[in-house]
Amino acid sequence: MKRKYAGIILLIVVIFVVLSGILFYFYISVPFPPQPAYGIFIWDENCSSDGSVTMSIQNIGKNPVTGITCIQTAPSSDTACSPGFTNVNIAPGQTQIFSGMDKCSGLGLMFCKYELTPNGGRTIQTQLACS
Repeated sequence: MKRKYAGIILLIVVIFVVLSGILFYFYISVPFPPQPAYGIFIWDENCSSDGSVTMSIQNIGKNPVTGITCIQTAPSSDTACSPGFTNVNIAPGQTQIFSGMDKCSGLGLMFCKYELTPNGGRTIQTQLACS
């Protein structure tokens, strides 16, 4: 009798182990999606009293970021990021601070919007208020 049930118990244990492995794989892969080849994240952005914009950018991709294209989308009267992002060299997982990458211009409370695109990566949008 014991031998008859041993095969069934072994089969149930194997099925349980396989199903546990599959569930563990999905549990691990969902919270940690694959890392993109090129990507950036804005850690901090602020304006000085004269409207100079400073941004802290982190590389969240697998490859170094060596260039960032910047377009100012608002206010519509000022569409250039000047001087923009110069001397960009951000290793994966590292952060670089860009002081004075633009000047948010206008009178009173100014809202400036930007689109930033790392070489080979997706565009991200950000906005900040300067006074």
